[in-house]
Amino acid sequence: MFRLAGKGTRGMGERILLVDDSPDVTRVCAQILGDEGFEVDVAHRGRQALSMLKEKGDYDVLIVDFALPDISGLDLLHSLEQDIPTILISGYLSENEMETISRLEGLAFLRKPFPITALTAAVKRVLREQKSR
Repeated sequence: MFRLAGKGTRGMGERILLVDDSPDVTRVCAQILGDEGFEVDVAHRGRQALSMLKEKGDYDVLIVDFALPDISGLDLLHSLEQDIPTILISGYLSENEMETISRLEGLAFLRKPFPITALTAAVKRVLREQKSR
């Protein structure tokens, strides 16, 4: 686990938990989001993310890979005790899985590989939607 505190002016220091088993994905995404002014914590397993949520709590956004090695991204989301704006990311989804995801409220989806601008736009969008509730 590592933390990158952003120095950008666009984010307001909102805390993001990024959950993906690929070190390359987490490194690049954390750097991008940190540069945008967000504070990013990283977990490489679903159960690790659940522990971090219980210990640290107060995350403003979750970014979760659908295909984690220990539990699925959806199982992780169903285990949450709080309502946190979430972006689900994946490069491998069946039509049935896409249909299931499309029915979930408060959930954004990005298909890997995604452009950098799509990631930052999705984070800002879910934060805006959360504030308007």
